[in-house]
Amino acid sequence: MDHHHHHDEPAMTPAEAAAGPGYETRDADTRGLFIFGVGLVVALVVIHLGLFGLYEAFVARKPPPQAANAPVNLYEQLRSTRRSEESALAGYGWADRKAGVVRIPIDRAIDLVAQRGVPKGKGPRTPAELNSHHGMTDAAEGEGQGRDKDAKK
Repeated sequence: MDHHHHHDEPAMTPAEAAAGPGYETRDADTRGLFIFGVGLVVALVVIHLGLFGLYEAFVARKPPPQAANAPVNLYEQLRSTRRSEESALAGYGWADRKAGVVRIPIDRAIDLVAQRGVPKGKGPRTPAELNSHHGMTDAAEGEGQGRDKDAKK
């Protein structure tokens, strides 16, 4: 009958638990700790090898160093880029020969747009157009509104 009496007792209070010896009364499970330590070391080795593999993969994909004929001087590179942009903006040439698209000087293009206006559907949209049409083109929402009214004004 004595074994039923233990279930009826309240759990130990913290004060009662603190009244004990104040240290572990049995040794730690050395086998369990050893297995945990070995597992930890194995996991760390696997993680380091994985990271090393990733590092090697990224280094292998790195683009090759700059070509020998590329300008080493940053300012010379900027000047050559600017020269090529100037020639593209100031001269005539093919933008896409197969499609029959030509490149004309920007000053001439500005004059043509001033004379003829921007063709329908070309050019940037104004914030008002973007907001009123939810950013959709006229074709996407069923021709008619927006640009037609602006073009006829």
